[in-house]
Amino acid sequence: MVLGVAFVGGFAVLLVYFFATMRFQVDFLAALYLLAVVGGWMAIRDLRRRSEWTWIPTVAVGLLAFWGMAAGILLAITGYNARFEILNPVLFDQLTRFFAR
Repeated sequence: MVLGVAFVGGFAVLLVYFFATMRFQVDFLAALYLLAVVGGWMAIRDLRRRSEWTWIPTVAVGLLAFWGMAAGILLAITGYNARFEILNPVLFDQLTRFFAR
């Protein structure tokens, strides 16, 4: 309950603040990650009691974790102020060509 309130409170600031930047996301992401870990843990524990559903929560949590890591890497490449593009244009060009296929 407390983690949910912390996440909603931190996210509400971004909703009302007109000039929100990426650095303000750090304020609520920690609570969101903790909430996701606890929720995933509870889902795996509850659904493992049924013999036909034992693999589904584990696969779902694994896929969501992989998606979160991939999104973080892609956001780092195309991030704030195009720093990756400015500091390493050759690698940026290679990566954008690879992911644009």
